[in-house]
Amino acid sequence: MKPQITTSAAARAGFTLIELVMTVAVLAILIAIAAPSVRDLMMNTRLTSQTNDLLTDLAAARSEAVKREVQVGICTSDTGTSCTTTAWDLGWIVFIDADKNGQPDSGTLPIRRMVAFDGKNTLVRTDNPGPGNSTNVIAYSPTGRAAGVSAGGAVFQLRDPRTCGRNITVALIGRASTVKVTSSSCS
Repeated sequence: MKPQITTSAAARAGFTLIELVMTVAVLAILIAIAAPSVRDLMMNTRLTSQTNDLLTDLAAARSEAVKREVQVGICTSDTGTSCTTTAWDLGWIVFIDADKNGQPDSGTLPIRRMVAFDGKNTLVRTDNPGPGNSTNVIAYSPTGRAAGVSAGGAVFQLRDPRTCGRNITVALIGRASTVKVTSSSCS
């Protein structure tokens, strides 16, 4: 006598080919709908992070100037060790500038260093600092005041490819602030 093979309901459960294709199609549609939102979220996060990086380093430079009782600067630097005339989005350093020449003092290392931005965001200083001052350096005196900035303060514009981004302003008193730029006020 041969044993009979029976299949239970649990053994027959599973997906048919049509059910599998429909599930994959619904999943593809959901991913296509969600992808732009995820991309925007990542770009907004990057913009916020880069804004906070600059604000943090400006505050650190000001704080170090007061704490050490010497001039401290922040300048563009793609080398990470000395000031260069590159764009701000290629990196910057915070440094001791006791001799007030706009360069790190010899024999000292930068206090902080920021490397180039990832992504396609740009950071540009848009104000005119006046005669004898550079758009590549902001210095803080031992009192915490900003040196080498115009009466309206130093203004940076951080932009990403899809929005106007943020304006970061360093007032003469040394305080840095940020404001979101609306599309009607893009320049």
